Amino acid sequence: MHTIKFPIVTGREKEKILAKGFRAMARFHNIMVREARRRLRHLQHDPEYQRLKAEYGQAAERKEEIGKELNQLTKQYGLIEKDLWKYASVHQKKHPHLISSHQAQEETSRVYQGVCKVLYSDGKELHFKRWDDIHTIASKSWNGLRYYDPYHTEYYKKNTIPKYQNEIEYHGCQFKVKINWNDPYVKESMQHEISYVQIAREMFPSGWRYYVILYLEGDAPVKHRSKEGVAGLDPGVSTAAVVYNDHCELIELAPDCKSYNRRIRILQNKIDRTMRIHNPQNYNEDGTIKKGDLQWNISKTCWRDKRKLTTLYRKKAAYIKQSHERQINVLMKDANTFILEEMNFKALQKRSKKDMEKTEKPVEVKKKDGTKKTIRKNKRKRRFGSSIQDRAPAGFVTILKRKCSQAGGAVIEVSTREFKASQYDHSKNQYIKVPLSQRWKTIKNEKGEKCRVQRDLYSAFLLKNSNKNRNTPDRKKCIKEFDGFVDHMNECIEGIKQTNTSYPACFGF
Repeated sequence: MHTIKFPIVTGREKEKILAKGFRAMARFHNIMVREARRRLRHLQHDPEYQRLKAEYGQAAERKEEIGKELNQLTKQYGLIEKDLWKYASVHQKKHPHLISSHQAQEETSRVYQGVCKVLYSDGKELHFKRWDDIHTIASKSWNGLRYYDPYHTEYYKKNTIPKYQNEIEYHGCQFKVKINWNDPYVKESMQHEISYVQIAREMFPSGWRYYVILYLEGDAPVKHRSKEGVAGLDPGVSTAAVVYNDHCELIELAPDCKSYNRRIRILQNKIDRTMRIHNPQNYNEDGTIKKGDLQWNISKTCWRDKRKLTTLYRKKAAYIKQSHERQINVLMKDANTFILEEMNFKALQKRSKKDMEKTEKPVEVKKKDGTKKTIRKNKRKRRFGSSIQDRAPAGFVTILKRKCSQAGGAVIEVSTREFKASQYDHSKNQYIKVPLSQRWKTIKNEKGEKCRVQRDLYSAFLLKNSNKNRNTPDRKKCIKEFDGFVDHMNECIEGIKQTNTSYPACFGF
């Protein structure tokens, strides 16, 4: 299944209709969240549930039996999808002109996913949403949101006469959809059957703009062709190193994301200043916000700046995704199969669990009275949260998997604990742990000569030359191809240096 998005042509009156629908969907979502939270609270306070959950955590043999008892208990409290659908149908019938039964069921399914996270994963609590946090009106089938165009006439009913050539019908109102039929990608994509339709909205400085998203059966048309081949890939937090048979690539993920961060920071500071000027009664003397229910006065300029801020966040996310797509298209020109290590990027976001430590070097600090004092600062416990937010390395791997499968290849993930590409030295046939700050290694070639290699590219080289079981590097193959890799690596690094562009410190040069 793949998606394609087209803009909806709206005027002021039709924008009001769509805005009213999104507000109704936000109210409906919060009604379902409130009911799900109530049921979860009753379940979690049940002594039987508490006892079974404690036994499940300690049991080694009876886990399956206890799991069945826990599932039976959750069914008694109505925390299954069908029971939530029944509750949703009652509230949907109160506003049938704004929310159809298909839309209500799909939104309820989204709430149920949150319930599953609380019950079976690391979710803590379901959260309510503001009306502007709802970005899509979903549907389960074509009947939920009816879409018409000349390519899909089999969906038309006998008495259906579309007002426009391309339109979407939302509760009796027709909206024109802008489609460029001269685009060959659109023509080829629209020949697939429609599974279901969604209405989406995105924030711009002038306000909301609305789109129709078609979910089509089958894979998307292939724009970029790739050769058959195998390459080693070492994905980092902000970089990706790739080694092919005849060359290497070392790229920075989403290189222009920092420019968006600067603009976002300037707007945030401006909004904060405006809010403090117009609402001094809501702030304490130390500048913190008072607790409790507060009334906020927001000027028109502040509202406009908030829309600009939302737009910047949207543009940043779109840029990161587009940058990943383009970089992967370039990487896949010479290979359609990539070998990489499994990476849990979510775990890298968490703060370090080590005790607070002092820095080794003393720092001179100037006090308010002008005197100077020498101190040793605490080491930061933060890790890679901001880098992961800016670069989205997990999204890079997800897009790579999709594109490789479309090109007839695959992404082969090996176990990090078994392979240990960052620690292995094929010349010594040993695993030597090195600090993350060390970006270069010294490896001996077949003649015994010492060669300096970039850490990430060397890891990608080892992954490319893994054995058949994909659990360790193939040492004989590594020794045979190492001299060629060093030449390709030097060419790659020299080409990067000649661009005279600033690169992250993790490149090592």
